[in-house]
Amino acid sequence: IAEDIANDETSQDRLEQLSEAANVIITFVEAFVDETKTMDNVYKEILGTIFRSMSPRQTESKGSDKQSAEKVAMEEQLDSLLASSKEAFTPGFLRHVEGECERLSNVKESTDET
Repeated sequence: IAEDIANDETSQDRLEQLSEAANVIITFVEAFVDETKTMDNVYKEILGTIFRSMSPRQTESKGSDKQSAEKVAMEEQLDSLLASSKEAFTPGFLRHVEGECERLSNVKESTDET
């Protein structure tokens, strides 16, 4: 390309080839970004489902026996969820979890969301 430009010998065919190559690259990058975004959303949903299964239900009674039974129920619900979702725990999902842990460990101020 540099020689063509330096020699000012760039033909219309060469320009079309370069344009097609650039279009192929742009199309690939767009598809890659779209797929990455889709997978990120799936990973966030899986992680959200796990966290929701571990969250205590809002109840009016806060008795000790009630809390103990609720903890057991949450553990059983989490165990069931993890057992039924094994196929979702791909290397990509585990990298996502690792990245989220890293991100949260660098948060300076904790909020309910973090």
